[in-house]
Amino acid sequence: MKGGVRMLIAGSIAGCVAAPALAAEEHLKLLDEQCGVQLAMSAAQCACIAEKAAEMNDRQQALVAAMVMKNIQLASQLQLDMPMPDLAAAGNFMASVPMQCAGQ
Repeated sequence: MKGGVRMLIAGSIAGCVAAPALAAEEHLKLLDEQCGVQLAMSAAQCACIAEKAAEMNDRQQALVAAMVMKNIQLASQLQLDMPMPDLAAAGNFMASVPMQCAGQ
């Protein structure tokens, strides 16, 4: 069952990448929903992460969502077509924002 949920979520992210107009909202929703499960953070901490993620573009959000879900295959796929500044922004986000929000 868990694998099916991950596939559904991965499909949602992949679909969002193909449809940028919907991407930001979907990625933020996935981040908020999966943050507590995958990162073992509180609702307030996850809201902090989603709020900060809202400042990124849809490509960066898609990659961060894939990383939070620990979907290495999807993250690798997204990175292939991503410009270096977007890769750096997503990496910096994952390296700093969860720690910043942990104090919430």
